[in-house]
Amino acid sequence: MTVDSLKESMSSKEFMGWVEYDKIEPIGPQRVDYLASMICSTMYCLWSRSKVSPAEIMPQWKPKKKKNRNEMLQTFRAFEALRQQK
Repeated sequence: MTVDSLKESMSSKEFMGWVEYDKIEPIGPQRVDYLASMICSTMYCLWSRSKVSPAEIMPQWKPKKKKNRNEMLQTFRAFEALRQQK
C-alpha cells in the first residue's frame, strides 16, 4: 500500500488513533525484539540453573545520530553525483 492510497482511504483522525495505539501496544520491530527475548529467556531458564529476564536479553539499539546541515548536504551531493553518472 502506498502513502497516496493511505491518504485517500484513512482519515487523519484514524491515523492518529493508530499512533496512540502503537504507544500502548507497539507494532513492528520493537515488539518483535521483545517477543524474541521472551522466548530466549524462557529457553535459557529451562536449560540452565540461573534465571535471566527478557529485558536482560533484549538488544539495546543505539539511536541514530542526527546529521547536521553540512552532513546532509554532503549526502545529497553524493546522491546527485551518482544520479548524474547514469
